[in-house]
Amino acid sequence: MSAKQPNIGGVVRGEILFITDRRYWDASIGSEQRVAGLIRYLCRRELPIAVAYTGRLRRGDRRALRRFRAACRNLVVFDRRLGLRLALLSLLGYLRPRSDIRAGEELFDADAGALPGSPLERISPRRRAFIGRLIRERAPRVVVVEFTRLTGLVWPRPAVHGEEPEYWLDLHDLLHERAERTRGEGFRPAIDVNRETELRAISHFDVVIAIQAREAETVRQLLPEKTVLVVPYGVDIPTRPAQAARADGAVMRIGFLGGRDISNGAALDWFVENVWPALRAAQGSSVEFVVAGQICDRWTPPREHGIQICGAIDSVDEFWPKIDVAINPVRFGSGLKIKNVEALAFGCALLTTPVGAQGLEEASPDGLCIAERQQDWIDTLQAWQSDEAARRKVGACGRRFAIKRLSEKAAYSAMAERLEAALGKYGEGRR
Repeated sequence: MSAKQPNIGGVVRGEILFITDRRYWDASIGSEQRVAGLIRYLCRRELPIAVAYTGRLRRGDRRALRRFRAACRNLVVFDRRLGLRLALLSLLGYLRPRSDIRAGEELFDADAGALPGSPLERISPRRRAFIGRLIRERAPRVVVVEFTRLTGLVWPRPAVHGEEPEYWLDLHDLLHERAERTRGEGFRPAIDVNRETELRAISHFDVVIAIQAREAETVRQLLPEKTVLVVPYGVDIPTRPAQAARADGAVMRIGFLGGRDISNGAALDWFVENVWPALRAAQGSSVEFVVAGQICDRWTPPREHGIQICGAIDSVDEFWPKIDVAINPVRFGSGLKIKNVEALAFGCALLTTPVGAQGLEEASPDGLCIAERQQDWIDTLQAWQSDEAARRKVGACGRRFAIKRLSEKAAYSAMAERLEAALGKYGEGRR
């Protein structure tokens, strides 16, 4: 039985409101997959979930949103697409929404200005007004902000009648660490923020969600008064490993799947400059390199033989079953690399860097291999090409690790239980 939502004075109380500008229904990059995975799992637990999408909808998005919602029982979605008049008519009861994708209000809050305590991104007054009105009208029990750069949407906190919601922040990664590593590699960070600024933004939240244990410990040390949860990315484990045994002498397909982040482009550049030519010279046509994802729109491959560019894909189920070895030669970044989690779940042997292995160190060396130096990368891939049994053993161990530690139940159940406890303050709660 799901947690009930008492109707107090015509207002639904006791739901969990997610706030995001990520196109979670697409699930085409790691941040979108993170949000989508959490929402789907909590809906399956029959928790009352609402999502406020603060970005802009493109052509075809509403249809995709409806498909996503159809798989999530009781999910309510809000967006800002409709104008003020329709929103007010809906709120006054003269116009009933024809679906569960509803319009929020676009009032202009001239007093919002620069938001103290959250200088990570200047927040549009319209977006802030939309979220403030939504929180006042819906009176959620818990508000979850995805991710740190959107903290200005709820700070200062909107005034509410009655008990204030708990405010949770899902970090996804530590932005100041990502910025430091990005600058160290000679690139300009997308969000250039220092530690003090990020901690000031985080400090306004009641509960902080870290995607891996090392980052959780960093937050605990710097903000010891905060409640910090470790909630890794939970993957829908395939029923069985995707790869079929290949005949002796068959081509070993090396795969990389990534979004448009500059760290992915730099990782590919490093691999094709330092590893691929030597590997191809030694192994010839017995190795191929396959690149897929949104990174294909930003990265131009060299004129090397054996490199296949697939572009964006609709589902990871289309990609990993065709791959023998997953690589992630990322040199900078933070957080948990979702492409690595997916590769482990599909039973692909995984080779990555120390940065890429963050949050997955316990799977090494049996379930994944970590290499930093160029020659170590070449040696590992050559060994796997000539010894399929060894490669498969690594893939099988990695898959067992994913089942035990990275399944949706293993990753999300602790968060779900804490949310259930928070909702239990209203109504009968869960029985």
